[in-house]
Amino acid sequence: MTQRAKEAIVCTLICLFGFVLWLSLASLLPKLSWNETALITSAIISTIFLLTLWGVAALAVENGFLITLAWAVMSYSGLIFFWSITFLTAATALFLFGIIGYFRARGQIQKTLEGGVVRPLRRVLPLSTTALAIAIAAAAYVATPPASLDVRAVVPEFLFNRVVGYLEPAIRAAAPDIRIDDRMTHAAYITSVQFLERQAEIYKNIFPVAYAVGFFATLRLFGIVLYWFAIMLVALLLRILRRFGIIELRAVPATVYAYSFS
Repeated sequence: MTQRAKEAIVCTLICLFGFVLWLSLASLLPKLSWNETALITSAIISTIFLLTLWGVAALAVENGFLITLAWAVMSYSGLIFFWSITFLTAATALFLFGIIGYFRARGQIQKTLEGGVVRPLRRVLPLSTTALAIAIAAAAYVATPPASLDVRAVVPEFLFNRVVGYLEPAIRAAAPDIRIDDRMTHAAYITSVQFLERQAEIYKNIFPVAYAVGFFATLRLFGIVLYWFAIMLVALLLRILRRFGIIELRAVPATVYAYSFS
C-alpha cells in the first residue's frame, strides 16, 4: 500500500468519527439524560478515536491539502445537524485551530530528537481539544432542550443518592443524632428536583446560554485528561504500526541556525 493510500485512510477515518460524534450529539443534546447510555458511549468513544487519529495524522500525514480537506469535513459536517450562525462560527474556529495545531506539530517534529511524540502532540491536541469543546458547546446551545427540561433525567435519583453517600460522613460529624435512611434521602431528592424545576422555569430565557456554558466548562475540564489519554494512545498505536511495518521512523534533514561573533 502506498503512502498516499495510507494517508487517505487516516483522513477518511477522521471524517467518519467526526460524523459519528456529531450524529451522536444530535440525538443526545436535545434530551440530555444519563439513561442514554448508548449515545453517551458513542460520543465519548468517537471523541477518543478522533483525537487519537488526529494525533497520528499530525505526526505521519505529510499531505497538507489532504489533511486540511479531512479536518474541514470533520469540522463542518456538524452543520448537517446544528445549522446556525452560532455553530458555523464555532466550526470555523475548530477548523482553524485544528489546522494551526497540525502545522505547529509538523514544525515541532523538526526540533524533536529520536522520534519523540509528546512535544509535537502537545502542539496540536490541547488546541484541538479546546476548539472541539467550543464547537460542542455551540451545538448544545443550538440543540437546547425545552424549558421544561426533565430534571429527573439530568439528575437521576441513583446519582443523587451516591452524592449523599459521599457526604454522609461529613453530615454525621456535623449532626451525630441525624440518621440518613432511604426515606429521608428520597424526600431530599424530590425537594431538590422540585426546586430545580422552578428555577428552570424562572430562568428559561437564559437557559440555552447556561446549558452551553455548562457543557464547555465540563468538557474543558475533562479535555485535559482526554488529550493526555489520546497522547498515550497515539504513542501505543505508532508502536504497533511500526511493528507491522505500516509506519517507519526516518531521519529528516534540518538546518539549524545559531548566532556567533564573526
